[in-house]
Order: sequence, then structure tokens, then C-alpha cells
Amino acid sequence: MSAKTKRRIALIGLPITSQEDESIFDGLVRYAGTSGAWQYFLSAESTVDAFRFLRKANCDGAIVRVLNKEMAREAKKLPFPAINVSSWLEKPGIPTVCRDDAMIGRLAAEHLLQAGFRRFACVICPGGFYVRARAEGFQKTMEKAGFPCAMHTMKAHYGDIAHPQRITPADLSGLQAWLAQLQMPVGLFWTEDHLGEQLLRSCQKSGLRVPQDMAVVSAPNRMSLCEASAPPMSSVNSPEEEVGFLAANWLDRLMAGEKMPASHHKVPPTHVEARKSSDTFAVDDPIVARALGHIFKHVGEGLNASELIGNLNLPRRTFYRMFEAATGQSPQGFIQKRRVQITLDLLSKDVDLSLKEVAMRCGFRDRNRMNLTLLKITGKSAQAWREERIAEINTPTGRVPSRSSLSQGAFRPLAYPSREQGTR
Repeated sequence: MSAKTKRRIALIGLPITSQEDESIFDGLVRYAGTSGAWQYFLSAESTVDAFRFLRKANCDGAIVRVLNKEMAREAKKLPFPAINVSSWLEKPGIPTVCRDDAMIGRLAAEHLLQAGFRRFACVICPGGFYVRARAEGFQKTMEKAGFPCAMHTMKAHYGDIAHPQRITPADLSGLQAWLAQLQMPVGLFWTEDHLGEQLLRSCQKSGLRVPQDMAVVSAPNRMSLCEASAPPMSSVNSPEEEVGFLAANWLDRLMAGEKMPASHHKVPPTHVEARKSSDTFAVDDPIVARALGHIFKHVGEGLNASELIGNLNLPRRTFYRMFEAATGQSPQGFIQKRRVQITLDLLSKDVDLSLKEVAMRCGFRDRNRMNLTLLKITGKSAQAWREERIAEINTPTGRVPSRSSLSQGAFRPLAYPSREQGTR
């Protein structure tokens, strides 16, 4: 197909100013590479002016972010198909492909439940409908499991479109007072990565240790923010690239005359990217808590139950009874599962590390012992886990075409009036 017959697609609200924007953009690039029949026009930000200008542009379709009701009204007036990729509004008024925010809350809840917590809290950060959907998913999962959940809502303060979420010193003082009155240990869901560093500082000012007193999970796993936090923050991973790819796919189908079966197509999160902020197992017994801290610190050094008991200077039978009552597992069983956990994590994150080195770093005597343990616990050998991870990296959904396509004429700037008209 020649360039003259390519469909002209406008992008409104995808300026690539964050990891989230970049990932969605990667999905769009990937779809353009597979379809071979698209030409993107790129706009800098979502404004009412941009939507109004778009009505007069020579376009076949658009992928947009609808951020307020006025934008929603303008988006409905577009004379061509458009797909929204924002979950800022509950009802954006046009077909939407977005992440499943309720499922994000559910995965965060399940992660903290599996870490042994029995007390839970959730902070609803400033934001759109999506933060409430995440909080509701978290709270409902806890209610189904039979646990109450303390809720705290941060007041929304809006700046400009590029930085819409702010927290004032008064907000932080209120948050610190609320955190201080929670009973520890507690598992907390913070509904937005973007402000997570401020939460962690609030914990420190309230005298709370993360994760020993409070384990923290956030979303949607903006790696640059989560890994730079102190400690690094666990976060529910949302496949933003897949959102972009599916949005482009659905737009293609709409332009071909197909109807979207539902107003929203929600892309579920993939997993919780566990980091230091939730790397714990919650118990009330101080002796067992001390034992768990020793396990987490020394499991990669070949620790076993006998060494653990020797470190605590307790009768074996007494300690086993206390440990099993608190965790539901034997000390050796817990050590083994923890060792498997760090092994799978290392196999996933460092695919170039030899299996012998992985075994040594995770506390196994040798590679064969590691394989036997993984086969027993997971049903797969270390090599099988490694090959599966490499396959994930090399699949189309994991590998994105180079942005060299930008210089090959697939993307051209779309100019429009940038004047704002009070459209927050």
C-alpha cells in the first residue's frame, strides 16, 4: 500500500512525558509496524482546543485521552472513529481501551494477603476515576477475605495538565496522623506510584518502618519512580504497551466499520513487581518476627532450620510450635519457599547469569539441588523457567520496534492551537 493511501491517525494526549505515555506509544508503534497502512500525527497534550481543531483536520481516526467532561463532549462530535486510552473519567463518552483498575486493586490485596497480613489500609491518592476504582477493588477483595480495611482519601489539588496531582504540607500532616493511629503490622495500598515517595517519607516521619511495620504496594509500576524510592516500592504492573496496541487494533476495526462490543475494553494487570517495600511476612509474635527477619536476610547463604533455631536460642519444639502458629508453615518449609521465590526472581531479572551462579546466590549447594527443589515446588526446572522468560522477552508483545520508524515517515507533527480555555 502506498503512502498516499495510508490512514491518517491523530494522537491527542500522548506527548511521551512519562513511562506510562512511552509504553502506550510503544504499543501504537508496534501496531503501525504490523499494519503497514497507518500514518500517525502526534499532538503534545489533551486540551479542548485540540479536540475542536481535530474536528476540522483531515484524519481517518484518532487515539486520545479524554480528561474532563468538556473533552468528552468534543470527542463525541468527531466525524471519524476515536478510541480513548484514559481512565480519568468513569464515562468518557467514546469507546475506550484502558487498564483494569479494579483488578489492579485486587492484585495488590492478594499480594498483601499472601504476605501474611491481617490488617489493611488504603490511601486514595489525588486523581481521576481510576484511583477510586483501584481502591474499591482492593477494599472488596479484603471484605471477601473477611478483613476490614481502613481508608484515607487525599484531597485533590490540580495544577496544570502535565502535573495535575499535588499534595500540600497540610495533606501530609493529616496523612502522618492517620498512619500513626493504625495498628501494626499493616499492609497498605497506595493507589498511585507518582506520589509514593511522599508516602514513604510520611511513614518515616511517623516512626514507621517499611516493610517491617507497614508493607506498601502501589500501581501501575512506573519503574523509574518505584526503584528510586527509599525503600524501592512494590507495584502492580499494568501492561500499558498492550493498552496502546489494543487501542490501535480496535481503532482499525472501527474504521473498517466494525462495532465495539462494549464501551470499555479493560486490559488486566500482569503481576505485582515485588520490591523492598513489601518484602516481609507479617506476624504479631516478636520472636517469630525476629526469625523471619533472619530468614529474609540470610536465606541466600544456605540457611536451614537448625541454624535458625540456634540463632534464636530456643527449644526446637517450642520454636516450631510458635512458628507454625504464626505462619501456617514449618520453619524449613518457609525457608524453602523463600529460597524458591528469590531464585525465580533472579532467573527472571538476570537471564545472562549462569544457572550455577544463580544456585550459589540463592543458597543451594549446587545447580542439581536447585533443579530438584524447583521441580518439587513449581513443577519446572531452572532451565525451563529461564527459557520461558527469554521467550517472553522475545515475543511481539515484549519486543517493540525501534523508533527509527519515526524517521521513516510514519509520524509527522500535527499543529493545533495550544491556548487553554480553563478546561481542567
